[in-house]
Amino acid sequence: MKLRSGVLLTIALWGAFVVGTRVAVVPPESCGQHNAAAIRVAAEEAAGWMKRNVKPDGTYLYIYLADTDTVPEEYNEVRHAGVTMSLYQAAGRLADPEALAAADGALGWMQEHLVRRDGWAALDWPGGQPKLGATALMTAALAERRVATGEESYDDLMREVGRFMVAMQRPDGGFYNGWHLRTDEPVPGTSKYYPGEAFWALTLLGKAFPGEGFDRSAALAADWLVSARDEELDVDFPPLPDQWTAYGLAELADSGLSVAEADR
Repeated sequence: MKLRSGVLLTIALWGAFVVGTRVAVVPPESCGQHNAAAIRVAAEEAAGWMKRNVKPDGTYLYIYLADTDTVPEEYNEVRHAGVTMSLYQAAGRLADPEALAAADGALGWMQEHLVRRDGWAALDWPGGQPKLGATALMTAALAERRVATGEESYDDLMREVGRFMVAMQRPDGGFYNGWHLRTDEPVPGTSKYYPGEAFWALTLLGKAFPGEGFDRSAALAADWLVSARDEELDVDFPPLPDQWTAYGLAELADSGLSVAEADR
């Protein structure tokens, strides 16, 4: 009887600890209202912030230090491309012409920092080593602009940046991080998120230009992402939470997913 009481007491104490931790240390997440109207308002406010922070040269206010009222010179071209993609999404989904104009200004900055080599083009800033992720998100931005406007004026550029991603893809479906322009060879290793970004961009190109090979590269990337990426990167708690891969798989859903891809 004493043993039974001790066991029950231990369980009770652990239960109290878990509940206390959940309430005091790791409280349940709350995202506020989640109805359609509230979500739209949040999207409009986010787009408004991005529009207000596009500078005349097409870059964004990247970091602001409120304590010192200063703006550091630090910048990130991958996030520049991602924000531009978001503005094009706002232009299309929210019918926001101001978002389109702001994104076009930011696109102009990316066009000014393109490097071309062997039939491909890539976003190369500050210069010398274009990154896979930056060009992938630039590609997604162009695809979103195409959907938002119905225009095909950037189709040739979409194909050029698409060929860069194909050139960065390894035979097993994975990707190099980028390209060394001086040595004319790939940057070794692989990023956690660049491959997912490239995969999503390739699925968008596959839909925009069916039969041109981008869909095959996307399928090869999907197989590597769901079967080998986590092991290669030694992810502690697989699967890696990667929204970019999820976006790409969602694009492929109507054409059918493998069991592994659907489980992802």
